[in-house]
Amino acid sequence: MSSEKYLRTGVRRSVVRYLALSVLIASGLTFGVASVAGATTALTSNVVTNNGVTAIGGSIVFTATVTAPSGAAPTGTVVFTVNGSAGVTACTSTTPALVASGSAATETCTITAPAAGNYTVSDAFSSDGTYTALTATGSTNTVAAVTPSNVVTNSGTTALGGSIVFTATVMGPTNGTTPSGTVAFTVGGSAGITACTSTSATLAGSANAATETCTITATTAGIYTVSDVFTAVGSYLAATATGDSNTVAAATPTNVVTSNGVTTVGGNIVFTATLTGPTNGATPSGTVAFTVGGTAGISACTSTSASLAGSANVATATCTITASAAGTYTVSDAFTAAGSYLAATSIADSVTASVASSGGGTPPATTNAPPPAGIAASSYGTPVSGGVTASAPTTVTLTSGTTSDAVAVPTGALPAATVVSVYPITSTTALVAAIPSGQNYVTSVAVSWESAGAAPAATAPITLTITDPSIVVGDTLYQLSSTGTLTSVGTATVAGTITVTFSSDPVFVVTSSTPLVTPPPIVVAHATSVVGSTVSGRTMTIMINGVGFYGRPLIVSSTGHNTTAVVTHDNGTQLSVRAKVKSGTTNGVHVFKITLANGKSFDIHYNQR
Repeated sequence: MSSEKYLRTGVRRSVVRYLALSVLIASGLTFGVASVAGATTALTSNVVTNNGVTAIGGSIVFTATVTAPSGAAPTGTVVFTVNGSAGVTACTSTTPALVASGSAATETCTITAPAAGNYTVSDAFSSDGTYTALTATGSTNTVAAVTPSNVVTNSGTTALGGSIVFTATVMGPTNGTTPSGTVAFTVGGSAGITACTSTSATLAGSANAATETCTITATTAGIYTVSDVFTAVGSYLAATATGDSNTVAAATPTNVVTSNGVTTVGGNIVFTATLTGPTNGATPSGTVAFTVGGTAGISACTSTSASLAGSANVATATCTITASAAGTYTVSDAFTAAGSYLAATSIADSVTASVASSGGGTPPATTNAPPPAGIAASSYGTPVSGGVTASAPTTVTLTSGTTSDAVAVPTGALPAATVVSVYPITSTTALVAAIPSGQNYVTSVAVSWESAGAAPAATAPITLTITDPSIVVGDTLYQLSSTGTLTSVGTATVAGTITVTFSSDPVFVVTSSTPLVTPPPIVVAHATSVVGSTVSGRTMTIMINGVGFYGRPLIVSSTGHNTTAVVTHDNGTQLSVRAKVKSGTTNGVHVFKITLANGKSFDIHYNQR
C-alpha cells in the first residue's frame, strides 16, 4: 500500500513538473533551459546547372538544386541573378517556387538567348525556417555568333529609265537579335552599270531581320545583277548573298522630223531628226536614213550628219537641202535599232519653197508692190493691190473676163500696212516659150508684196486661188523663178479652179494642160463640120469634127464677145466645146476662132437660134 501510494505520488509530481516546464517553454521564459527559435539545420548544397543550349534564339534553362542532409526538402523560393557578356540581366521566365523531390528541391530560370555571348546565372536560397540560407555559385553558358541568311531581291521588271530597287535582307534565327551594321553591294550585268544610284545607309529592321537597299536607275537595256557582302558584327558572322538579276528591255524612241522653216528658193532647208527615249534613258546612238521627196524634184540631202549625237535621252541628226527650185521638200527618216532602242520611223515633214522677190520691174504706182522678176516688166498689166491690216485677213482679187485670181492673206501672216499686188500678164510670149514640150498655156498671174521697201517672208501660208473655166482636172500649176525656170507646184483636182499656198514674195504662177504622151503630127489645119447649135441664155455642147486637134486648141469667141466657149474634150479628131451665149444676143451665125497646137488658126461658124 505504502509503496503504491508512493509510486502514485511520484508520478503525479513528475506530471506536474512536466506541465509546468511546458508552460514555461510556451511562455518564452527561461529558467536555465536554452531557446530553440529559428532554423538550425544547414543545407547540404545549392547548385545551379544549365541545359547546355548554345544556339542564338534558343532557350537556356538554368536549374537551382537545393539539397537538405536528410528529412524534409527545403521549401520557399530562390532569387536568381543573371549577367554575362551577352547583356541579359533577368530570366525570361522562372518556375514560381521550389519543387520538392525527396530531400532536394529545384527551381528553374529560363533565358531566351537573343545574342551571342556568355549567360551566367547564380541564386540565393533564403532560410525557410528549417534550413539556413545558402548562395549558389554561378553557372555559365556560352552562345556563339551565327551566320545569318543573306538574300538579295528586286522590285521586278522595270521599263527603260525606271528605278530598280534591290533589297538585301539579313536574317538571324527566330528570337535572335536584329542584325546591325552595313552591307557592301556589288553591281554588274550586261547593262554596264557598276554601282547603285543610291543606297540606304545601314541595316534597319526589327525582330531577327534587317534590310538595306540599292536603287539603280535603268538607263540602258540589259541585265542588272546585284549581290552583297555582310560584314560580321555583333551576334552575326559575315555572309555573302548570291546575285539577283533584273532584265530591262529595249524601248522604241519617238522619232520626229522638223525643219528650220526656210521657204525661199536658194536657201538651205535643214531637216532635223530628233530621237527621244524615255526620261532617264540612255542617249540614242547609231544613224538614221533620210528619205527625200516632194514636188521640187529633190531626192537626196545636199549634206547630212546622219550619226545621232546628243545628251541625256535625246539625240539628233540633220539633212540639209539646198532649195534649188520652188516646190515642196518632204523628208522622213528611219532609225535602225541600236543599243537600248528599237527601230523607229518618222512621219514626213514638208516645206514649200517659193521664189523671193528680186524687185523686177517698176511698180506703176507707189501704192503697188513691184512686180516679180523672171519676165520683162513690160509683160505686166496694171495690178490690183490691197493693204494688210493687223486685225483681219486680207483678200486681193484680180478679175479679167471669166478668170479670177484671189490672194488670201491670213491675219498676222504679213506685217500691217504691207501692200499686196496681183498682176495680170499681158504679154505671154516668154511664158509660152518656157512651157515644157507637149503642154499648152492656159492662164497666168503674178503676186508680190512690199513692206518698208522689202518683201518680208510670211509667217503663215498665203493662198492663191485661180478660177478659170478653161482649167480641167489634171492641169498643172507652175512657179516661175527669177531666172525664168518653171517648177511644178500643184495640180488641178477639180475642173475650173486650182489652188496653191506659198510663204515668200513673189510668186509667179502659170497653169498648163497635162503633157501629151506622143502628139501626132497635124495633117489638116481645119475643121470639117460642126454638129450642134447654141440657144440664147443656155450652155450647150457643140461637137467639132476634124483632125489635128491634139494639144488643147485655144478658142476665142469673136461675135461681140457675147459668147464664151471652153474645150472639154479632145480626142484628136473631135472637139467637145461647151458654149454659152448671153441672153438677149441676136440669133444668127456666130464665129469661134480656133488656134491649133502648131499655132495655126481657123474660124468655126455655128448657128444660134
